[in-house]
Order: sequence, then C-alpha cells, then structure tokens
Amino acid sequence: MVKKNGFRDGVDKEKLMKSMTDGDWKRVAAQKELQSVNPGSISYNVLLANDVVRRKIKLIKERVNKRFLDILNTENTIVRKKVQIESGVVHDELKPGLKMTKEELELEVEFANHLKDSQAKDVVTDLADLRGMVGVHDAARKVVLTEEEYDEYVGKIERRIKKHGYELFDN
Repeated sequence: MVKKNGFRDGVDKEKLMKSMTDGDWKRVAAQKELQSVNPGSISYNVLLANDVVRRKIKLIKERVNKRFLDILNTENTIVRKKVQIESGVVHDELKPGLKMTKEELELEVEFANHLKDSQAKDVVTDLADLRGMVGVHDAARKVVLTEEEYDEYVGKIERRIKKHGYELFDN
C-alpha cells in the first residue's frame, strides 16, 4: 500500500473531504486537540470525556432511560385514572370547577396506553442508533463501545422492558 500525502494509493483527497460529515470533522478536530495535550492530565481527561462519540453514546443511553421513566409515569397515570373510573369518584378536571366524565377518563386511559406503547417501541430504535456506535473510536483512538458491552446493555434493557409487559423483539 503506497501512501501519498498521508492518503492510501487510490484515495482521492478531495472526494474524501467532501464526503466527511460534521461529526467526522468534529472528531478530527478533537483528535488533533487531544494529541497536543499530555495523556493523563486533567485537560486530557476533560477533552476525552467531552468526545463526540462518548457524548453520543451517553445521549442515546439517557434517551432510553427517559423512555422508561415516561413508561413508569404513564403507568402511574393509567392506574390513577382507572381507580377514579372504577370508584365513580372523579377528581380530574378539564378546567377548574369542571370535572371530567367517566368517558373522558376512559379516553385519557386509552391515549395514555397508546403513548406507553409508542415509548416501548421506540426503545428498539434507540438501541439501533446505539448499535451504530459499536466499534467506533473516540478521540484517543480507543473503541468506546464493544460488541460485548452492547449485547450486555441490550440484554439489560430487554429484561427491564419485560417487567412492563413488553417484548423488545417481536420476531
């Protein structure tokens, strides 16, 4: 393999540079900045913790956790509304002084169930986004998320979502 100006033979510099995304450019800039800092220093650790790849993985995992919190919150809302429906004592109001009817509460329960189902289904999309980060190198050129770590995380999420009555994979 012959290199010419830092590029392998057959690689067109202009085409490569045009095909790079904003994320690619940020990663290149972060790698250059990280190379100028002493490894192990506080500055190095701050730059590494703020790496684009690490941040994206963290954001995806936070989004999954938020979906679970939304599912829990919605489940609590459904229980509260069902208790009102079954007891016949309605506390929820459409506006101050105007109590909801049983039918309106039932409609809200149906809507809440739909929201909960949507959140549970979207977890798979988030996991697919996270899968795209497997094997990606950070600014220090280290793989942040391995295949094994990803599989372990998905297994944990699968067990967690089953507790709410959902299957992660329909197949």
